Amino acid sequence: MKRLSYILPILTGPIIFKVSTASAQNANILEGIYKGCKNIQDPDKGTLTCAITNTINMLGTFVGAILVVMIIISGIIYMTSMGNPDKVGLAKKTLVGAIIGLIIVVLSSFTVNLIYTLFQ
Repeated sequence: MKRLSYILPILTGPIIFKVSTASAQNANILEGIYKGCKNIQDPDKGTLTCAITNTINMLGTFVGAILVVMIIISGIIYMTSMGNPDKVGLAKKTLVGAIIGLIIVVLSSFTVNLIYTLFQ
């Protein structure tokens, strides 16, 4: 587990650094949230729902990327377990949790987009 605590920042560090530098370069942070929304100048005409939908989609993408990394980490734990039942169990629990989380993220994104489309 100590090795995992050293590997995880190495794997996720470049992703976090890229996100932070990209957001620092934008003069208007809300640009990405309002992307594709109508009536940006008048927030009373449906822009809030569009912004909420875009925010949830962005968060879903970020969480989905983290879950894919967790699936890869569980595979690494499984391959390096050398038959140790504790590590095999840990890898299986991590894999099942990551897959369930990924399913929840995909379904929530689908549901939000469906609701946004129906009430637009």
